[in-house]
Amino acid sequence: EEFMALFEQYPEFDDLDDEFVEMEEEVTDIIAHYVDEQLEQFVAVTK
Repeated sequence: EEFMALFEQYPEFDDLDDEFVEMEEEVTDIIAHYVDEQLEQFVAVTK
């Protein structure tokens, strides 16, 4: 509720939110691929 209240206070973010929702899946896939390719920079693998 608090998060959505921010959108009501700042309607200029409506367009940005709409744009993000449209590309969210693509951006998530790009980030996931990058993390997979650079995994050693994000985690320490121990055995």
